[in-house]
Amino acid sequence: MAQWRKIIVSGSNAELSHLSMSGDIDLTGNITGSSTSTGSFGYLAVAGDTTIGGNITFGDANTDFVSFSADIDSNLIPNSDDTYDIGSATQAWQDLFLEGDITLTDAGKVVTTAGNLTVDSEAATLVLDGHTGVDIDATNSGKVAIDGAGGIDIGVAADVAIDVDASTLDIDASGALTIDSATSISIGAAADKPIDIDATTFDVDASAGLTMTSTTMAFDPSSTFDIDAAGAVTIDGSAITIGGDSDVAVDIDSSTLDIDASGAVTIDASGGSISLGTNSSGRAINIGHTTSEVTVNDNLTVTGDLDVNGTLTTIDTTNLRVADRFIQVASGSTTGDGGMVVTTAANGSGSALFWDDSATRWGLTGADETGDSQVSADPRQFIVSVSGSAVDASSNPSDFGGAAANRIGMMHVNTATGDIFIFS
Repeated sequence: MAQWRKIIVSGSNAELSHLSMSGDIDLTGNITGSSTSTGSFGYLAVAGDTTIGGNITFGDANTDFVSFSADIDSNLIPNSDDTYDIGSATQAWQDLFLEGDITLTDAGKVVTTAGNLTVDSEAATLVLDGHTGVDIDATNSGKVAIDGAGGIDIGVAADVAIDVDASTLDIDASGALTIDSATSISIGAAADKPIDIDATTFDVDASAGLTMTSTTMAFDPSSTFDIDAAGAVTIDGSAITIGGDSDVAVDIDSSTLDIDASGAVTIDASGGSISLGTNSSGRAINIGHTTSEVTVNDNLTVTGDLDVNGTLTTIDTTNLRVADRFIQVASGSTTGDGGMVVTTAANGSGSALFWDDSATRWGLTGADETGDSQVSADPRQFIVSVSGSAVDASSNPSDFGGAAANRIGMMHVNTATGDIFIFS
């Protein structure tokens, strides 16, 4: 129902050119204004809803302030784009509570001038989504630290390339460190860079071949260097040197040691001696294949027995000195001829001093009559043997010769009379 409302105006020179109202208005002090000019109030108290049209200016100095006791029920949109700030470096807002997105319509940055900048997603995952890239740059201050209680994953959403470019890269893990790839893993492949790996243990495990290529490759452990493989260990190079930097002990302990070279194999010692199989007794040492040739270029001393098994044994020396009092030949058989051949021809044939097994007597062959590979010979002459006693020879001699025909020439001396007897 339409009704009149009361208007109370106090003070002098009160003028009203136009008033539109609904409800009570209580004004105290001077009121000036017209339909074309701005009114001036010493104090304005409005109870109820108020709509003010046109431009509004609150305060005329930074000593004035505006206080809101009510909630804001609308958007806060500046009149000019990219012009005004919320707070300043010396008059900053404290906490900012938002639900929704923060959108920067132009390039910008989040800066803290004192203390750490902490972005904490308390209820879910923190997602940094850069449409062209995400750049974490701390070149103006200190380090970039990425830490997670549950773990740190890089590039798990999809198979993407990860490029780490730094003056130094330090990966320190209290537990296991795993670098895995579906194709290959390259470290330092883009340019010649030094790679330093410092760890209590370093385990490189490859299901296929493991290849390390370098101009010079140095392994320098502080205590020991252990190469342990369930299969074969192959060390290959144009030249392989073990212990070349200094005189160090090299100990090779294995079930079998196989040294196979397409060229020469040289074992040399500048001082001391070279020992093979001296730590344990009863060890067989095999040198050379059954068809290969072994050459000793210096003196060779065998302190034990020397057993040479082969078809031919050749000794090419100026003189042969044997300290043994007896030399046994033909030890491989109890039958057959045997002896010594002195070479008299270029083809190796010569004259033989030998035991004629069929005649059971020592015989001689002439020059060039016995070859160096013969196993039997026909005597040209027999060696004369002499027996002696104090009686004359009276019977067929039986010391040598298997029959009277091959006993001719044998001699006997009567030691009492000096008479000499020749069997013929």
